Amino acid sequence: MEAPKSEEKITTPEPLAIPPWKLNHMSDNENDAPDYSNEPKTAKRKWILITILLLLTTNAATAGFFINQIKKTYSRTYLSTDENNSDTQSSSIIPGIPQNFLNISGPLAQANDTERKSHLTAIGTALTVYTSEDRNMENFPTEATCIGKSEGCFNLEEILVPQYLSEIPKDPTIGTDVNSGYNFYLDEADYFVLSAVGETEPVIEIRK
Repeated sequence: MEAPKSEEKITTPEPLAIPPWKLNHMSDNENDAPDYSNEPKTAKRKWILITILLLLTTNAATAGFFINQIKKTYSRTYLSTDENNSDTQSSSIIPGIPQNFLNISGPLAQANDTERKSHLTAIGTALTVYTSEDRNMENFPTEATCIGKSEGCFNLEEILVPQYLSEIPKDPTIGTDVNSGYNFYLDEADYFVLSAVGETEPVIEIRK
């Protein structure tokens, strides 16, 4: 007579305290921080591609907003410790991406300021050409005045568009159709002084 078979107990595995995708980064010492130093370069290339696509399909301010959201949502730093438990380095929790890779506020600010200088130069050149054709210069403000259609601004569109400019350039972050975000005035030497609030420098000024 056969002995009765013992019932097999089906046990549910305990949930992993560490996400599976991080297991290959864990060292034998559980106190060690994860090591992402050997992560494939494809991860970094992916984020570089995302950054380029955002910059190509949106303006700098919009791209900066979305990439900063990526940074806030997915990126954090951790500190690894040496044998003496002293803080030695920080890294990104995003595999293959240095912590400062997503911190693009510096390059974006520089790009915005470069665009502002280009806009101010274009407006100043158009004003110079306009006034060189025996135009009356007495109507221009002698104190810094906003360029735009809103109350208190000077509407350059009426005299410069479309003959000298296809449109009045606008500040890349704060410019609107009623206020370009740029200021200008005619100084005592009959030079146009154009200015904008910068991001890498307090004031951007062009004299034409």
